[in-house]
Amino acid sequence: MYTIAICDDEPAFLELLSGMIGEEFNKRSSSVRVTSFDNADVLINELKKGSNIDAIFSDIAMPGVNGIQAGRWLRNNAADTPLIYVSNRDDMVFKTFQARPLQYIRKDRLKEELPSVINELMKELQSAKKDDAFEVTADNKEIFRFHKSEIIYIEVTGKECKVWVTDKRGNVTVKCRLKVFEDYLKDSGFIKVHKSFLVNYRYIFQIRATEVILDNETLLPISRHRLNEVKDEFMKYTVSGTSRISGVS
Repeated sequence: MYTIAICDDEPAFLELLSGMIGEEFNKRSSSVRVTSFDNADVLINELKKGSNIDAIFSDIAMPGVNGIQAGRWLRNNAADTPLIYVSNRDDMVFKTFQARPLQYIRKDRLKEELPSVINELMKELQSAKKDDAFEVTADNKEIFRFHKSEIIYIEVTGKECKVWVTDKRGNVTVKCRLKVFEDYLKDSGFIKVHKSFLVNYRYIFQIRATEVILDNETLLPISRHRLNEVKDEFMKYTVSGTSRISGVS
């Protein structure tokens, strides 16, 4: 069973959207539990408590914490949770890019647009179930186990790689060449922005002429001769890999 959270300050729309999501999942022979929130701050608190939520549908313009602010929090703290905006605020679409939503649905086109979004969401949820773990054998024969989705970036210094991850470890040092990680992470959304840095595109916030800015505000250098290649790879992954979008300048 999937657990879907929906957030909107209009009770009538919450009821409507909840029913329609349930119907779409039933059509695909999948069970779903829809939990409604009329306040984004309450939703964030539930996520902080560790509530198991597989995806979120959210309005944009709401009192208090709005959908953009909630999306930014989600991006920094639960990036693997798909976010779909449901709103009639077309003037705020570009601002939603900061949160990397999976999709955007117009409220007045809900009936027409929801089915295809549910199809895309289910593909995302089913793909997320696949184990993305892999093991690396270091030069000193130590074995390390990582999850691709949890790696933010890898930095090589001398004969060691420092792997920065999203969990409490912060970073892990592995005695090996960067090429070892490149082989494991090929075609998995990792971009070599510099000879010393391999970055997970999912955590890139902005690409500038001389540097990459990550979601956690870390700045990493871009090799001048790699700039166009980095931009091309990033766009390839954001367009064909998932529907998430970030800033490229």
